[in-house]
Amino acid sequence: MSTPSNDFDALFKAIPKRIEERLSEFGPRGSSSQWTNAVRSALDDLARQEKLDCRHSPLRGATIANWEFLCDVMWLKTGAGPHREPSGYFSFQPGDQIRDFRIRRCVLACEIEWGLGRLRDLIYDFSKLLLIRSDYILFIAEARDDDDRDDIVKALRAAWAALDHKIPADRIMVLIHKYERENPTTLLEVCPLVGP
Repeated sequence: MSTPSNDFDALFKAIPKRIEERLSEFGPRGSSSQWTNAVRSALDDLARQEKLDCRHSPLRGATIANWEFLCDVMWLKTGAGPHREPSGYFSFQPGDQIRDFRIRRCVLACEIEWGLGRLRDLIYDFSKLLLIRSDYILFIAEARDDDDRDDIVKALRAAWAALDHKIPADRIMVLIHKYERENPTTLLEVCPLVGP
């Protein structure tokens, strides 16, 4: 596990607000593809602020190949800064600092899993994140209600606790997207990995 520097702490903490702003554009009746695009767009904007290469499957109209890399969204620090090689690969030419696209570190690894009642799919995607050497981990899921949210968080905590090499809990953010049918509002909750 790489040691994160404090220069990305503020960026990591800004994630929930930025995602919530984007999700609010669609409201609780948005589709999972609209929500996913909102999340990817929000994370892309934040990554650009810090000159990070943000990898995810293409947003509408994109032409660059090899966007998604290992998981749904990744923030990568490369030798070339925020620029992506047109082919999407991590290549370089010896001595060419401008086109050095080699990966220096993974700042953020993120999985997004919509779909109510699919706890084993959530655990599967979260487990992938626990194995990636990244400074920060972001996991986003959907819950029907408070009981569903609690079941998800409990299962994620158990997966994290079973890991032999512990990723610090303060470097893992779990966001639960919840909507209430009686009160049609979208709620995005930050659920701590440790605690009650």
